[in-house]
Amino acid sequence: MRIRLLLATCALFLLAQPLASGWAVEETNRNHYVNSADPGAIDSGPGSRERPWKSLAAVNSHTFKPGDSVYFARGSSYTGGVAIINSGVAGRPITLGAYGSGAAPRFSNPSYSVLNGNMIQIRGSWVIIDGLYFHDGVPAEPNAPKAAVRTIGAVFIAGTATHVIVRNCEATNSPVAVRSYGEYALITRNYFHDTVNQFLCSPYWGPVAIMLMVSNQEVSYNRVEHYYIVGGHWGADGGAIEIDDQNPKKNIKIHHNKAYDTQGFLETDNGGPYTDITVAYNEADVSEKFIGMTNCTHWLVVNNTVIRGLQRPGYNDANWFNAGTSGTVWRNNIFVLANGLQAFAHKFGARQVHDHNLYFSVDRSTTDPIPGAPGAGEKIANPLFFNYAKRDYHLTARSPARDAGIASGFVTDLDDKAVPVDRAPDMGAYEYASASKR
Repeated sequence: MRIRLLLATCALFLLAQPLASGWAVEETNRNHYVNSADPGAIDSGPGSRERPWKSLAAVNSHTFKPGDSVYFARGSSYTGGVAIINSGVAGRPITLGAYGSGAAPRFSNPSYSVLNGNMIQIRGSWVIIDGLYFHDGVPAEPNAPKAAVRTIGAVFIAGTATHVIVRNCEATNSPVAVRSYGEYALITRNYFHDTVNQFLCSPYWGPVAIMLMVSNQEVSYNRVEHYYIVGGHWGADGGAIEIDDQNPKKNIKIHHNKAYDTQGFLETDNGGPYTDITVAYNEADVSEKFIGMTNCTHWLVVNNTVIRGLQRPGYNDANWFNAGTSGTVWRNNIFVLANGLQAFAHKFGARQVHDHNLYFSVDRSTTDPIPGAPGAGEKIANPLFFNYAKRDYHLTARSPARDAGIASGFVTDLDDKAVPVDRAPDMGAYEYASASKR
């Protein structure tokens, strides 16, 4: 009897093995490799590191599962677009990245007829795009309908895609680097730059690095430089970040970014309302305006270093406060202004709340850069940057911005240094540290 039981148990165990083994294979993460520069690569191959795929066609024809990765060889380049329609899951995303040594994989799509000119189009959720290079994006046709304009983006995150991360990427000469319709997107640690020779859509839309089309977005630790175009209906247009489309939006966090020589740092479209927005610990040395607000409430704008000396044709303000904007809170910021600009002079600026900010008219073109009575803890003084001429906006030991702010809920500055160092947070994007500690 015991022998029969033992034999029966062994038989059940052996019968169960293929099922268990098959389940394990199903759950194993798979890596796929693409190398356009490898003469031995072939799209009909296995897509292994030893025998990689050759082109984007192989990627587009493949079905990906949670935990899968697609790695493009460094030093390779691709023309056209990739559409990722499959989804990962929390903890097991689908990843598009790079492998090998050398320059990041390069992507370009010169044709609107191919995925609306998108180089990477994400339709599935829980996808990561990491370490890719995008260049020479396609604009919309002049005077194109808004619906067509709003499909443009080197990276396009569709409304069906949630929890997408775009990180460590670079884009140049792209009318829009990233456009996100997908909630809970994170756009972080990218470098978007040098898009100054083409409109997004002539004559009304200049190039904008990051377009946020829905609620629940985070934009952090990015660097955006030289995003604008001179000409067109507005004299000049463009910018670093825009909250676009006229639907209501909320819960957007824009923090720890740097923008230089862009036509504004942040702007909202008409429509809205746009609520529960945080703009914190950014450095913005920009033209036109720092933030352009329309129908905005419940904003917290804290610990930004704002330099508004650059000037081009068209608008020239410190900030915009258009209809429906009231009660936004501005705190611990440093405003260095020129050309007679005042931080809260535009339209409904008087309806905003401001305290513990520092204001300085660097060219002495106004004695009142606020304007009006200072709020609690506010100062009109030279912030005494480390090297203003070289755009080093760290504070010196004698800066009146030191220990002059109040707690805002953030624990690190733009350099990721702890806040506060002393008894209270400093004003601006950088907590004071001696030169030896920077």
